[in-house]
Amino acid sequence: MWSFCLHRSNLLSSKFSSRLTRKCSGSIKVRLNKAEKSEQTYPNDSDELYRYLDEKIKEMRPIKMQSNLSHQKPSPIQSLQILERIETYKKPGSVFLNYCLGKIDIDLLSFPFLLKSRKEFLTMYEQYEMVRNTWNQIKKDDDTLHLLRYDRLYELSISEMMMIFEAMGASVEKNLPFGIIEDDEARSEKRMSKSFNYNQSTSKDTEESAFRSFSDIRESIRRIVPIIEKNAIIHYALKKSPNENLKSILESKAKIAFAYDEDYSDRIDVSVNGWRSEAKLNRIDNCWVISGEKNSILENDYSHYMIFCKTNDFVDVQTSNRLNNDVGAVAVLVPADSLQIEPDGLDYFGLQRQKIRFNLLQLDRNEYEVINASKNIFDFNNTKGCGMLATSAVILGLLKQLQRNTYANLVNNRIGMTNCEIVQYKLFQTTCKIYSIESMLYLTAAMFDSFERGIDIGSESIATKTLTIEYAFDIITELRSLFGARYPFSSLAYDLIFYLDSFLDSTFNNRLLLAKNCARHYTNFEEILLPNNLNFYIKWPIYSLKNHLKQRKLRKYETKLTREITKYIHHNMHSACDWIEHSVNLAQFSIYYLKNLHKEEILERQADLNRLVTIMMDIHLMISCLSRANHSLCYGFRNNHTEKELCLAICKEIYLKHLDLFESIDKRAMVDNDEFSRNVFETNLTEHGYFPKLFQI
Repeated sequence: MWSFCLHRSNLLSSKFSSRLTRKCSGSIKVRLNKAEKSEQTYPNDSDELYRYLDEKIKEMRPIKMQSNLSHQKPSPIQSLQILERIETYKKPGSVFLNYCLGKIDIDLLSFPFLLKSRKEFLTMYEQYEMVRNTWNQIKKDDDTLHLLRYDRLYELSISEMMMIFEAMGASVEKNLPFGIIEDDEARSEKRMSKSFNYNQSTSKDTEESAFRSFSDIRESIRRIVPIIEKNAIIHYALKKSPNENLKSILESKAKIAFAYDEDYSDRIDVSVNGWRSEAKLNRIDNCWVISGEKNSILENDYSHYMIFCKTNDFVDVQTSNRLNNDVGAVAVLVPADSLQIEPDGLDYFGLQRQKIRFNLLQLDRNEYEVINASKNIFDFNNTKGCGMLATSAVILGLLKQLQRNTYANLVNNRIGMTNCEIVQYKLFQTTCKIYSIESMLYLTAAMFDSFERGIDIGSESIATKTLTIEYAFDIITELRSLFGARYPFSSLAYDLIFYLDSFLDSTFNNRLLLAKNCARHYTNFEEILLPNNLNFYIKWPIYSLKNHLKQRKLRKYETKLTREITKYIHHNMHSACDWIEHSVNLAQFSIYYLKNLHKEEILERQADLNRLVTIMMDIHLMISCLSRANHSLCYGFRNNHTEKELCLAICKEIYLKHLDLFESIDKRAMVDNDEFSRNVFETNLTEHGYFPKLFQI
């Protein structure tokens, strides 16, 4: 599928080691190069010899394996020109939503190959380390960011952009009193950096460190979030826009705000259908008339606002398409002087917010339209999804750095705990979750780079951000437990994750949005296809009840497998293929069973739909991990055997979880408390909180 691959395993070059041969006979003879005719003899001192060999290897290598990255100077962000050589493909619709129809896209089993040489890998790695070590040191004013090209990340491929945002997330850790401050590491001596020692500081220093960290985190958010909005959302939309009149804004230094959020205080529906901001088309003047309001915009001196509105008016004739939404979406770029701008209060990090109002504002389509109005809202979903991926990349960088710090703390301060199986399992679990997030993130990013306009990657992006947020809380909790009371201010890490969770809708809202999209997608294809494992046939009324009873008798352990995907996967990974196919069958039958059980009320069964969405998100996670591990095995990357075991462990654990979720959906076993939870909640609601009264007479 993809012609190039982004695999960040730190491979060792074998061509250097092949130049060295050792012979032991009282003294050691070392041949440094085949071209050298003379041999040099040295005493039989292994320590002295290995030091000598290390120096010679460094001299022979044309590419320096380990530079002094911790003392790097800031340099402009460079592109590897990946977009120029990527082959693009057409793929309509959503790959994610097809999981509920029992379909697995074979193309996703080929992990993206974006880099063509080891030199490119080292260039990308050094740029990653440069950003990680220098982001906190540079000034964040507009001139500095422009000089270092942080305001032009949209010129990179999506995969490269995610690497930069991940490095920014790794640098955020240095603002948290959680973990360590890294020193220059000498990898050849295999020593790790020293950690903080709060015992040497007074309580006053500790309190000052806490307040200073809070201020640093607030400053990081104030700078990183606008960079995400500008590069991953606003300029991504402008690049994809067919309106040529807006291309000049890409080259300008205009400050554009992302106006997306609305007041959801009285509802949980964040889909386009539930928006209050609406646009109507004036066909005579060929202009949009928009009305509504947007809030939660970071305060700044903006020149334009990119506003998203729903609409039922369309320029082109909307053909009948089962992939279309009920209403359309349109994005317009509005000058700031045309809007009513008001303060919107402070968030819990003390950052000032703005609110904008607009009423019957007329905007010419040729000047201001960014995304065309259409019931096919794929362009809007992808624009929002790109921002979600960037948010996930920031969190991924933070989590990877915190785990690195945790290992350093164990080695330097608590070496005895490394023999504890409970500690080992905790770190194994965090490694699995970080590996899962990383695999999903870069596979989805490659979909943005490799697929042409027309594919809907919004659902994959929502799944990536949702699981990243949920896993982040689990990972921080596990890592924090290994430090004890030594680092008491790790709540800032939780606050940071909560803040990023609220950006582009929270996990709670996104889960419900995905659930409704899955139910609607299945309903659109229900009249054509009827699930029967992975084989579809025309639905006739006479077979409906018969097939339903047949599927009810079919137990989850007896599901027939086609094993189609094993044709494309390394033979050592076939167990994971079976678990994935089992999970797809469970998701397919679950939505079929829920639709027949609840009929038109399926959208109201949020608990069951949430379980269904969990299965589908996990399927995308399993496929991402399988694709990456399979690629590592086939190309013989370093530590590929461990990567294989990591993937098998992830897929096995998720499959076992899916069996329990299916039991809850199937309702034939007493495994959930849905009925009890509703009754307790209603009683608490009438009693204004906690209803039980202790010692009541």
